[in-house]
Amino acid sequence: MPKLFQVLIDIEEAAVGHVLSTLKRTSGVVEFTLLMDTKKPDKATNGHANGDAKEKRSRYAGDDTAEQLILKSLAKKAPIKSTAFPDIFVKAGRAPTSPTYALHAAKKAGLVQIGKDGYTLTKKGRDKARYV
Repeated sequence: MPKLFQVLIDIEEAAVGHVLSTLKRTSGVVEFTLLMDTKKPDKATNGHANGDAKEKRSRYAGDDTAEQLILKSLAKKAPIKSTAFPDIFVKAGRAPTSPTYALHAAKKAGLVQIGKDGYTLTKKGRDKARYV
């Protein structure tokens, strides 16, 4: 006897009739059961969890954007090396990888510049930092 596989298919309401008639005509389909309730079955119906349960890290819930945090940091103490920004972001409750793109965007917007000692504010950045 051949090995049988169970397959769950989500079908749009308008296509139910067409799919059922196609299944009836298909060779190899032994049996199909309609589950007409609106509650979806659990994804892990085989009894095994999909990977290890990990605690989710909460998202940053502060008021400052990454750009504002960079401007405030550079306004207090400049120049700052790029390697110091991950520590600043972690202290503010953000992910240590957050400053990478934010520094790129701030540089592209003309708010910061890179010197031999690290990042410093431009005139435009100093003006904007006053209102942050």
